[in-house]
Amino acid sequence: MKELVDRLLSGSITRRNFIKSMVALGVTAASAGEVFDTAAHAAIPKVAGRLVKGTGGEVLLETLRDAGIRYIFSANSTGQCPVYDGLVDRPEMRIILATHEAHCISMAQGLELATGEPACAIFPGIGLANAATNIYNAYKDRSAVLCITDGNAPTFAGRDGFDDVDDWEDIVKPITRWRWSLQAANRIPEMVNRALKVSATPPFGPTYVKTPFAVLGEQNLSLMVYPQSAYRIDTKIKPDPKKIEKAAEMILEAQNPLITVGREVTRSGAGDDLIKLVDLLGIPVAQGVSPSSDFLTSHPLFVGYYGPGPVGYPPNFDLIICLGVRVPDPSFHSPPVRSKIIHAHVEPDMLSAYYASDVAILGDLKETIQALSEAVKDRVVGPVKSAVNERKTATQNFLSEAKKKREATAREGWEKSPISLHRLAYELERSLEKDAVIVSELMTRLPYEYLSMGQGNKMRIGPSVGLALGWAVGAALGVKLARPDNQVVCLVGDGAFLFGQGEILWSLSRYECPVTVVVFNNLSYNSSRDRIFDFSTRQREAKKDMASYLGSPETDFTKLSAAFNIRGEKVLEPGKLEGAFKRAKKETANGRPYLIDVRIERTGLGAELENYPETPIAKMRKKMV
Repeated sequence: MKELVDRLLSGSITRRNFIKSMVALGVTAASAGEVFDTAAHAAIPKVAGRLVKGTGGEVLLETLRDAGIRYIFSANSTGQCPVYDGLVDRPEMRIILATHEAHCISMAQGLELATGEPACAIFPGIGLANAATNIYNAYKDRSAVLCITDGNAPTFAGRDGFDDVDDWEDIVKPITRWRWSLQAANRIPEMVNRALKVSATPPFGPTYVKTPFAVLGEQNLSLMVYPQSAYRIDTKIKPDPKKIEKAAEMILEAQNPLITVGREVTRSGAGDDLIKLVDLLGIPVAQGVSPSSDFLTSHPLFVGYYGPGPVGYPPNFDLIICLGVRVPDPSFHSPPVRSKIIHAHVEPDMLSAYYASDVAILGDLKETIQALSEAVKDRVVGPVKSAVNERKTATQNFLSEAKKKREATAREGWEKSPISLHRLAYELERSLEKDAVIVSELMTRLPYEYLSMGQGNKMRIGPSVGLALGWAVGAALGVKLARPDNQVVCLVGDGAFLFGQGEILWSLSRYECPVTVVVFNNLSYNSSRDRIFDFSTRQREAKKDMASYLGSPETDFTKLSAAFNIRGEKVLEPGKLEGAFKRAKKETANGRPYLIDVRIERTGLGAELENYPETPIAKMRKKMV
């Protein structure tokens, strides 16, 4: 009976056949009619749907299309055959193929970060573990990515069969917002739309749906599909006026406040509103942990990055105002906050999660920032106005001194080889279009200090908050799909590139994706070595690098790109950077990707070391085979 009601709710059975089937189960015709009337009334949709006929794969594609999904990021598998068949007659839906499941996710996430809309990856179930690293990145970035895999038929569950394990969806349980294993094709529209809704609703994040081959391949389905708008939840929650008033009083009383910003400022479109609030109050702003640049970095009150690590100014803030971002804490390599805290976020679970906030404001960030501006705008007078002016002057003095120190350091190594990060960042800024998108996997912040980003300037996407390597090149492809008329440049370290990202060059080449990939090549895992040696005792004493040197063998990334018919060049001297960037722009203007392998300096603890523990297997042989 439950199955009959499910079929009725999905629109796959008529009233006559429903009542006839219920009578066959021993229910009177009158009672069956009452059940039909009750269920049908409950199932009346608020919006118009449409009847879709075809296979499970075709119903899946139509559900995704009505949800606004245009691109399917996929890796090859037999189990997706019904989806491939459905794509043949749906040229408006494009398949973007990757050679590794993890890159399906990074490409989809790049599209999501660039558009703010959900993206979808469909890939082999056997590759779910491969995909998990970048699903983790999407989870940490709160990115709405729907992950769909094929799988074995439910009839064979529990047999430890071909390409199968029990409780398959549990593989990604800690790093997805919601998971489901479809057992019946008539549930495809319901569960796919539910997964998209969960993914695109706070707290946001990836979701996973397993769709076995038998479900995708079921024939002659006739199901109602409703647009995703029927499922979406409006999260533009207005903040509590009492909380806003208390926050306003604390801000006006503070002597040395600091604002930190995160992804929700960008997601809510609150950038311009935040600039007005900051200009009104003269409060310095630091970028918090985020996969995007959420404040205008050229603004006279922008003081750098907070988390991981501390921000340089103000040194003894008495109030921190965290807008759409986590409160800095030691779990993310930042010192504990010892000031008063105002925390505004759209996620209830983020508020007062590990520090008790003095004021915790639940609400849309744009609404919250506008409400704070309204609450304080007529009160910035007298002593408050004087304090605002003093803060602006002090911040400008700090930034001026910081710039002088940076320029002095840059001059010292301006012409040296390997190339300094200062010189590379400077030349990169000179070469970029005003509205370029920088997709980065760099752990060091120094290059960002040279790049003007945010509010009508360049956009930064990455590094992922998850910091799991093997992400940026795939993400750059997704970003270029979303913004084909913007220059897209991918910044990636040699260590990160070696985390399987050579494979994504195949996709860049096949789909004629004009992205410039700049490899910051210092022959090492530079950032991690610096951290390792900071904690190490024996390695530092013995001057032995056990795990971070990559210079033996030395990788020629241009030969790797040539294998995929992508032009590239090595740059070993700073004077050659300008020409390399010009050639890259010419190549991308012609519709092709380009790779620049730049030899940069090693910095930090243990930077001079080039040793590693050798294990020459050839010398273990007793037989020369």
